Amino acid sequence: MYNKDITAKEIKTIGGQVDIMPTLLYTLGIDESEISNTAFGKNLLKTNKNFTVLKNGEIVGVNVKENDIKHAKEGIDIADTVIRSDYYKTVLNYKKKNK
Repeated sequence: MYNKDITAKEIKTIGGQVDIMPTLLYTLGIDESEISNTAFGKNLLKTNKNFTVLKNGEIVGVNVKENDIKHAKEGIDIADTVIRSDYYKTVLNYKKKNK
């Protein structure tokens, strides 16, 4: 990734696919307040959390706190519900019907 305001360096923070969007938006200069509570994942350039949860529920990371594990697993459950229920399609259809 490139951002003219960031010096090139390797970031060794462990993350998953869910962390790509918040990280990319940050490098593009999007204010974090614009996506807070609307996206899953963490900005890998501005976090002290160094782990991810694999599909099988396994935690991969360093110095992971129990509360963070619980929070991350709950997030996965919520994300699965959003995907399986086709949440965004349902919300958009509802908004179209009620304009």
